[in-house]
Amino acid sequence: MKRKLNAVILLMSASHTPNPNNHDPNREKRNAKAWIKRLGVAGFLFFLAKGLVWVAIFAGAAKACQ
Repeated sequence: MKRKLNAVILLMSASHTPNPNNHDPNREKRNAKAWIKRLGVAGFLFFLAKGLVWVAIFAGAAKACQ
């Protein structure tokens, strides 16, 4: 009887799904940090490209004025 009870408990615990009401605040912090890093990289690449375009514009203007 004890063996069957252990098997039932094992099956019940294996099929247990996590409660969606359990809230992990660290998970939100990790997600926020990941988004900040992504935005930082995207921002850096955007302003790098923007700066290179302006350098090309001024170099073209300087070449045209000569």
